[in-house]
Amino acid sequence: MTFASGFTGHFSANSADRVNAWSGDTTGVITPGYVPYMLSPTGTWVKVGEVPSVNRSSDPVFAPGTAAFITSRTANPLWIMPAAVAP
Repeated sequence: MTFASGFTGHFSANSADRVNAWSGDTTGVITPGYVPYMLSPTGTWVKVGEVPSVNRSSDPVFAPGTAAFITSRTANPLWIMPAAVAP
């Protein structure tokens, strides 16, 4: 999920592509809601509102059995999520 694959980064979460991960999957604590991530203008994924911003590009947001949804500014119809890798 990079610029090269058609995703949009921005300083503002409202103008960037975003991923919202179910909070119980990312924090281990079951609380209602989602943890929002956005693509920054530098091409790294960061948590929305986290100061200072930390590169979260390696966070396991799409681990098997977890819930997340993508909000794309450009709605690239050619992007397909890669298949999960089995251990």
